[in-house]
Amino acid sequence: MLPIALGVAVAPLVERPDVLIGDNGRLVVVRDGDGKFSGLTSRFSNYELSQWLVRDGDSREAWEVGIEGALSCDQVDCVGRVKGVVIAITRRAASLQEDCLRADILVMRVEVRPGCDKPGLIVDPVRSSRQGTLAILIGDDGSIDSTSVTDFQGQRLWSRQVR
Repeated sequence: MLPIALGVAVAPLVERPDVLIGDNGRLVVVRDGDGKFSGLTSRFSNYELSQWLVRDGDSREAWEVGIEGALSCDQVDCVGRVKGVVIAITRRAASLQEDCLRADILVMRVEVRPGCDKPGLIVDPVRSSRQGTLAILIGDDGSIDSTSVTDFQGQRLWSRQVR
């Protein structure tokens, strides 16, 4: 009984990520004002998202997660704000220049061009392939701290190598 009580007591002390990025940038969820994940999902990433939801204590199914309340999207990008930090998800190269100027966190499905220096964190296809899923914590002061699967478990023999 004591281990259960101890687990319940320390559970609130575990930091929950504010942003999760997986599936090479096709899956990006941010914590909305209610503390639940919402964001961009892909039908190919339902399993990964369902695991994130379970780990977060969220009883929703993956298909129930949408962009409502977290991101504003158009044909070329999605933009949202988490704890005052601007996150932009660039779907096409056409919005890259604008997103480079306004974003603190930039998630891209195209490679970064030289000169995109403003974002504190840039996640492009090369980084996603090398590091896997990213969990991002945003501090009250706007600081950005990211941890990847590779940071957590290390490079494994069977891990995909990108050159």
